[in-house]
Amino acid sequence: MTQRIILIVSILLVLFYSSCSPDETDHINPHSVSLTKVDSVVLGNSEPLFGNFVEQFRINDAGDIWIFAERNQNRIFAFDSLGQFINVVGERGKGPKGIMHVSGFEINNKNQVIINDAAQKMLKIFNLSGELIQSNTIFSEGELWAHPYSLYNFKDRLLISVTESKFIREPHKSKLLAIVDYEGKIDTVFGKHDIFTSEDNSYSAENTILVGSNTIFTSSVGSPYIQAYNSDTYQQTDYFGGNSSFSIPSKEIHANLPISEINKRADDSSVMAGLYGTEHFIVSHMQVLTAEFFETTDFTKKKNILILYDRKTKKFIKEILVSHTLAAVQNDKLYFIEDFNADNYTIGVYEIVTDQK
Repeated sequence: MTQRIILIVSILLVLFYSSCSPDETDHINPHSVSLTKVDSVVLGNSEPLFGNFVEQFRINDAGDIWIFAERNQNRIFAFDSLGQFINVVGERGKGPKGIMHVSGFEINNKNQVIINDAAQKMLKIFNLSGELIQSNTIFSEGELWAHPYSLYNFKDRLLISVTESKFIREPHKSKLLAIVDYEGKIDTVFGKHDIFTSEDNSYSAENTILVGSNTIFTSSVGSPYIQAYNSDTYQQTDYFGGNSSFSIPSKEIHANLPISEINKRADDSSVMAGLYGTEHFIVSHMQVLTAEFFETTDFTKKKNILILYDRKTKKFIKEILVSHTLAAVQNDKLYFIEDFNADNYTIGVYEIVTDQK
């Protein structure tokens, strides 16, 4: 009887710990993970024609509205998920609808387009018809500097990656994330820049962000690591990564160097271009810079690599070399820009497939 009791207790303990403590058996088998293409969308010609979109775009919650930031004229172009042109939002200039520099853009759950214009220190909100809903100053005191294209929805407010101006030359000492409301008022500033940025031989302090249901993930452009913060307490809960083939510049890069020397030193080094999430994966998009890219500024001349982590355990799964730029992830779909040509601007839609057989 005693031996039987001991056996039953042992079985119960095994079941308890196996259900409560993640271990290697929870880790996704890297050999089972691959990408598969499920769709392709060509953006319809718009009037006026767009020219040079940035490498990321935003998708609304329903997945049926896509917005793109145009570099040359600093406007937002909206399309539906079939590629049909909807409208141009914003105007080049300083008028009420004027945008001098799109430093961040987002679409919220009301299908309103939000633009952070760093040049004018203005936060402007439009509807899809192009009507200006509201316009407010943001970071007008000059204490915070917003990173390019860093603007994300967060609990009916906005989350922006920033650097404190007093630490602009020593970003690793700066707080990292600012929460602001639609009036541009700062709610809180928290987090710290990745200490790796003080060691990576690069002057870049830009960050990319993934907003989860209860966690904010962020990664520096110049770091292979990912920080995680609790979205209620804003306390750091995790720091992981560093398993990839990420490569730092061989010599220190600083802004006072000639452009030609900066490009030379940055050749064959890595940057983290985006941080995304699916139900089961955290997806870090790494790009490897090349001399050909610096010579031509052709986005297609950079090497693109996806670094996958198990979303549950945060463990590294694998790297996947891909042929195109990852520009967005929504509802477990990965959207790659397969052709940047304005006459045939093509988005390839993919899924991450896990074959456990």
